[in-house]
Parts: sequence; structure tokens; C-alpha cells
Amino acid sequence: MMIPTVCRTTEEMLLMVPHAVREAALGLGVPNWRSVLSITVKTASPGIITGCMLAFARVAGETAPLIFTALAIHSGVRTSTSRSPPFPCKSMYTHSHRTTTGTALPGRARLS
Repeated sequence: MMIPTVCRTTEEMLLMVPHAVREAALGLGVPNWRSVLSITVKTASPGIITGCMLAFARVAGETAPLIFTALAIHSGVRTSTSRSPPFPCKSMYTHSHRTTTGTALPGRARLS
């Protein structure tokens, strides 16, 4: 997925270099391969670098959820679908139930 983005942006940036610049280099007697490397690629390099950064950002953005999921599973972080809760609910419930029941029953007995 990264390669098509880089190839397409590189192609567009190379086509945006004016033909007059290429012809001027050839008119000065520079070989064709040297004019491509020295003039065309150097002129298009900011766009090529931008295309590479765009492709890398797309890849990182699409794989980030997978990376975070894998790291969360590997590190032992409990999620909402875990079988056991992160704190002892049962013991807290029984403690509050005893306290509430102990004070509520004598009051009820007095009213009746």
C-alpha cells in the first residue's frame, strides 16, 4: 500500500519539472542521465519526500489500532470483556450489605 503512493507522487513530481530546465541542461552538453539525477530529481526532491512521508503516515495510521491492541493484550491490561473484575466486588458488597442490614433491621422492628 505504501509503494503505489510513493510511485504516484514521485511520477507527478517528476512530471512537474519544467521541460525548459531539462532542455537547458541538455543544451549545455550534460549527458541525459546526469541531467536527470542532477536537475530533475533535485528539483522534484521536496515533492518526493512529501510523498514518502504521506505514505508512511497512512501506513502508521492504518496499523496503529492493531499495534495498540497487540500491546494491550501482551501487557496484560484488563479490558471491559475480562472475566474477573479489577477490584474485589464481592467482598465490598458483602461488607456494605452487613453494615446496612445491621442498622436497618432494628429500625424496622421498632416501627411495627
